[in-house]
Order: sequence, then structure tokens, then C-alpha cells
Amino acid sequence: QDPNSLQVRATAAALEIWGEGEPGREVIAHPVCKGKYRPFSSAKGEQLFCCFRHSAMRKQRIARTGLLDGWASFDQWPPPQPEVEEAQPETTKR
Repeated sequence: QDPNSLQVRATAAALEIWGEGEPGREVIAHPVCKGKYRPFSSAKGEQLFCCFRHSAMRKQRIARTGLLDGWASFDQWPPPQPEVEEAQPETTKR
């Protein structure tokens, strides 16, 4: 992996803040969710605030305390547009 990639730098920054252990063998002391973030659920089209497992909890926290410093608004993603079916041309039978 490229040592200068965004993922490597983000991991190093997280370990600096929350990591424990000797350098190069740090461990984050709390479990980290591996769920993927999607701005909207694919099933219902409702807005999500993190992975589908934790979205309701984060939504409550944001309602109570607001966004964390430096966070962009979740409104930056437009809601999904309904799919429009293309009209099929009518075929004539002879």
C-alpha cells in the first residue's frame, strides 16, 4: 500500500489520537464499525447518517448536539431521483 495514500494517512491520524501500544503496532481501543456509508438506503430511499446499523443512533446524537466541528452537512447529497421508465414504442401487428 502507498504510505502516502489518504487511507494510510487517515489511519495514522486516528492511531495518534486513539491508538494504544508501541509505534507500528498500535491498536484502537474500541471496536470500529466496518459498515459502508451510503447517503441514502437502497431499500427505502431514506437519508442515512452512517452505516444502516448505526444511522438511527447517530441521527439522534446529531439532533441532540449538532454536527461535530469540521463536519460537512449531510444535506450535501441530493436525494435519489425516482427511476423513470422509458416508454416502449408500440409495435403494430400485421
